[in-house]
Amino acid sequence: MRLPICWLKDFVECRYSAKEIADIFTEIGFECEEILNIEGEEVLDLSTPSNRTDTLSIYGLAREFGTAKNLKIKQLELEDLSIENKYPISVNSNNCDSYLGVRLNISSREDPHIEKMLKLMGRNPISPLVDLTNYVLFETGQPLHLFPFSSVENGIIVDVAKKDISFNALDGKSYKLSKKDLLIKNKEGDPLALAGIIGSEEGSSKESDKEFLLEAACFKNSSTRESANRINLLTDSSYRFQRTVDPKGFLIGARRYLWWLNKMKWSNEIKTATLVQKEKTKEKTINIKTSEINSRLGMKIEDEKINQILASLGILKISKDKDGKWKESWSIKSKKGLRKGEWLIPSHRTDLSIPEDLIEEVIRVYGYSKLKESLPNVGMTTSKSDDFFHIEKYLIDTLVSFGGRQEVRSSLVSKDLSIFGKAVSNNKPLKILNPRSEEKSFLRNSISASLLKGHENSRKRGFSSGWSFEIGKVFNDTQELLNLGIIAREEEDGVRFIKNLIENIAKKWNSSVAYSDSDDKVFLDSSTLSVNSDVFKGVIGAIQIEIGSKKELVWLCELNLNLHWPMPKTKIINLPKHKFAYRDLNIKTSNHEETKKLTDVIKELKIDMIQEIFLFDIYKKKQDWNLTWRLVIGDGKKSYTDEEINKAIEDFKNEIRKNNIVLS
Repeated sequence: MRLPICWLKDFVECRYSAKEIADIFTEIGFECEEILNIEGEEVLDLSTPSNRTDTLSIYGLAREFGTAKNLKIKQLELEDLSIENKYPISVNSNNCDSYLGVRLNISSREDPHIEKMLKLMGRNPISPLVDLTNYVLFETGQPLHLFPFSSVENGIIVDVAKKDISFNALDGKSYKLSKKDLLIKNKEGDPLALAGIIGSEEGSSKESDKEFLLEAACFKNSSTRESANRINLLTDSSYRFQRTVDPKGFLIGARRYLWWLNKMKWSNEIKTATLVQKEKTKEKTINIKTSEINSRLGMKIEDEKINQILASLGILKISKDKDGKWKESWSIKSKKGLRKGEWLIPSHRTDLSIPEDLIEEVIRVYGYSKLKESLPNVGMTTSKSDDFFHIEKYLIDTLVSFGGRQEVRSSLVSKDLSIFGKAVSNNKPLKILNPRSEEKSFLRNSISASLLKGHENSRKRGFSSGWSFEIGKVFNDTQELLNLGIIAREEEDGVRFIKNLIENIAKKWNSSVAYSDSDDKVFLDSSTLSVNSDVFKGVIGAIQIEIGSKKELVWLCELNLNLHWPMPKTKIINLPKHKFAYRDLNIKTSNHEETKKLTDVIKELKIDMIQEIFLFDIYKKKQDWNLTWRLVIGDGKKSYTDEEINKAIEDFKNEIRKNNIVLS
């Protein structure tokens, strides 16, 4: 934000040099990047915080400077304005909080002072009427627009476009607008301005025009930001509106414009003024005592000094009288019914909301250099290690050692990916209130959804992609979760490979993995397995993607992790005196019912010599199941011959056949 020294002195009397003024601004948080010399005038180029829209004006910066040096700040002179509400204005969108239209006749002429000030601000003069609106914008921070009354004589409509249109703007360019963009239209529906950003060719005033409608409004910052970003256009107006402007500033800007018309003795006549407001701006207060401010800062600043600093910034110490009305009170004595330490926040300070904000304002102006250098009196304790960091590092090292490629993708995804993610993880999609784009409008609720999208894009570009994984946070409507996603192609033995990986992880936490059939419509028919373990739960399933004219089968795994750090010590099992014998038996089933029946039968089997029977491996292809059962034979007390082992296996098979289950 540029600040001509000569313009600053219109509001604050000072004899400081430009270098001294620059240093003062830097001390209170507005770093001076450069001191320019333009047409013999010194101009500061100041950096302003993104949440301080009030300092995107000459008057706002003058207020800051006057506060810093305890100088008297000249008040803005404003013209009286009577609101009659005779001119028809319809506001049909919640993206416009207030809209003021003033119908007036103006006969203008060039003004050297205004033209010079605009040049100091880096803007070229255009025409006297437009120059004055730009001058008031820089002076007060409130954007204004002037419509020729001939284009709006039947009234104004503020509403969204409702359909995609082409918009011919003042800069000579045509922009493609979406149905969500907020427009200023006449009663015939012609778009006269893209609200808060730029006017149209039809809605621009000309030197021959004598009657005008002055627009002063307050538009929602999110609406202006989305539209400006969509068409990639930044103007002086949108730069302010896409932050958060003073909700009462529109009236100040309009009245200041009218004051200047009289000041420059341009013949003008105000015919009528109409104001439409969705709701009146509520007064905002913050409650904190001066003693609490000193306590937080560890200092002793006089109450009078704190009052003076905050009052210079427009923040007044107040109390409520017995009728419930706010009254300024510089020294509130102990009176029944009055509350101490309440401060009325001016409307232009949209950045102030909590007591800590006022503490920061006091010390910012009083001087950070005056803070005492002392260590806080707190007990020192050793912080615990970040468990998440250790778990993540261990899993990454383990999976990379198996040849996996780690991926790190954005936590913001599109609506389509969030819908797919819900089908995989059952986590409800969470939409962001003010997304920067449709592609990043939801918090991700699944890792594997993003992995699949990335794999598909890589394959379509001709890259040969091996198996990959990602560990990261996903979100549902109540909490953040730590998930692991894995993707592997069928030709890499996808499902068997993934199962081997996750079983290795579970084993490190002294846990095992159980699989069961699942009916999940997002994956191919009969390819879905539910995964259950003490340390994670999730799903495995197959997806078919199209790569050009070819189709490729890939397997996805999504696990919600419930791992603890440090890892548990590996359980030590005493070795038996004699080894057990292990035999694997493969049994095929043709549907889910057969598989469930087989599993239930085996759970109830008790056969001499067979110590344990457990499901060792599952492979599904369409409706067919391949179940591999491992038989642990022996009792650890003696060694058994092959004949005895084979007999135990035959006994197992006979028990299966007794239940009408056919062995292949």
